[in-house]
Amino acid sequence: DEPAPEPAGRGEDRADSPRLRYAERDDATFLILEGRVTWLCGQSLLDAALSVIDSGRRLIVDLGDCDYLDSTLLGTLHELVDWADRHGGALSLQRVSEALRDAFRELSMTSVLARIADRAEPVPGQQHTVRLPEHSHAAHRQRLMRAHEVLSELSEENRTEFAAVLEALRNENSGGERE
Repeated sequence: DEPAPEPAGRGEDRADSPRLRYAERDDATFLILEGRVTWLCGQSLLDAALSVIDSGRRLIVDLGDCDYLDSTLLGTLHELVDWADRHGGALSLQRVSEALRDAFRELSMTSVLARIADRAEPVPGQQHTVRLPEHSHAAHRQRLMRAHEVLSELSEENRTEFAAVLEALRNENSGGERE
């Protein structure tokens, strides 16, 4: 299954709004992250990327027009790299800014750093928008929690940094809220 295309438009071209696009080539699928990409895109990124990796296709995550990734997206990227490592998936990142590389280093994301390509491959011109479906509050909370758990496992500094976030999410989960 490939990510479902969505027609362009509907205000998605604002400079600060996140965009998740994909493009196909015979030998690879590109996921292109643009703008300020935050936790609201986490589940959609995970679903789209896993469908490509699980299909056996090569996945290239292009971050050349990505201005920002929040900690949820950073954790989700690490999860994808771990999944690819465990399942023999071909995954690389390209056009990664120095600011994002610094964030990867700061969070001890060495396996993500190792997946950065030395040379960028041209992104196909025909691109499709990955739909960002509505997810329940519970689904977003689970994505937030899993991404921060992944980051917390990477270093003692991360465990300390994300302890309060994880505690709050766990408390919210145990509160028995209904969606």
